[in-house]
Amino acid sequence: MKCAEAKSMFSPYLDGAVTGNQMHSLGLHLDHCSDCHREYALLRQTQELLASVGRRKAPTDLALRLRLAISRKPPRPSVRPSRDCWFVWIMRCVPSWSQRRLGWLSP
Repeated sequence: MKCAEAKSMFSPYLDGAVTGNQMHSLGLHLDHCSDCHREYALLRQTQELLASVGRRKAPTDLALRLRLAISRKPPRPSVRPSRDCWFVWIMRCVPSWSQRRLGWLSP
């Protein structure tokens, strides 16, 4: 196994998402390649540190703050055209090259 292939397997290996053969091959590579072994050890330590930090709890008033922020946001203009401006809406939606091809615009 080459170093590039081994390094691409570090994360799946840590997650337990490799086959038995892949696990064995990577283990052999790590036993013989000090550079990959060092890099793998650093990745494993980083994962352990992140796992030990735990998740941060959301503030108790988060839902209220989100509802307030959403209610203060101006409403989006309607995407649906009114009955009076359907032609303008179609002209905006159809690319100009299609309009020329259909004869709606002069070349």
